[in-house]
Amino acid sequence: MGRLTLKIRQMKIFKYSFGLLLGAVILLGSCRDFVEPSIPYTTFDTAAYLRTIARTSTSFNLANLGSSKFEIVVEAVDAEDGRTVETVEVRLRHRRLIPNVGLVFTPATDVLVKTLQKTDFAPNTTSRFLRSTILVTATEAIAAVGLAPGAIRAGDVFEFRLVLNDRFGRVFTNSNISGDLTAPFYNSPFFYPVSVVAP
Repeated sequence: MGRLTLKIRQMKIFKYSFGLLLGAVILLGSCRDFVEPSIPYTTFDTAAYLRTIARTSTSFNLANLGSSKFEIVVEAVDAEDGRTVETVEVRLRHRRLIPNVGLVFTPATDVLVKTLQKTDFAPNTTSRFLRSTILVTATEAIAAVGLAPGAIRAGDVFEFRLVLNDRFGRVFTNSNISGDLTAPFYNSPFFYPVSVVAP
C-alpha cells in the first residue's frame, strides 16, 4: 500500500514538473520579434507634409488692412528631409456668414495667390528639414479673391489652403491627409483660416 502511494505521488510530481517544463518552453518560444523580417521597408511609399513651425499672424485688422498679413513658417517633412518638394501652392477664398442665408464664399472655389518653388525651401539650424516662410498681405489676399478693401467686414474669414506637389507627381493638401497630421506633434493642417477683426 505504501509503495503504491509513493508511486502515485511520484507520478503526480512528474506530471507537474513536465507541465511546468512544457509551459516554460511555450513561453520562451513565444518571446520573439513578431515583425516579419522579409517586409521590404526600403520600398515603402512614404508621403510628405508641411509642419507649421511658427504662425506670426492669425487675423487681419479691419482698421489697418494695409499692414495686416498672413505669415507662417513651414517645414517640409519627407523621406529626403524635404527635398522631394517641387512646389507649394498657396490658395485662398473669402468666407462670410450672412444671417438667414448661410455661408457665402468669394469666389466659389479657392484661387491661387502664389506658388513657392523648391528653391524657396532652405536649411535651418534647428532641424534637418528644409523650411520656408509663406507671407501674403491682406491687400494681396483681398485682390486675389476679387474684392475691394471697402467690401471687407469684421467677421469675414480668409481661408488659406496649401497644396504640396512633390517630384513624383503626388499632391498633398487638407482634403487627402490623415487626421493625425493636424495634431500638435505634426501640426500640418494645410488649412489656415484668418479672421477679419475690428479693434
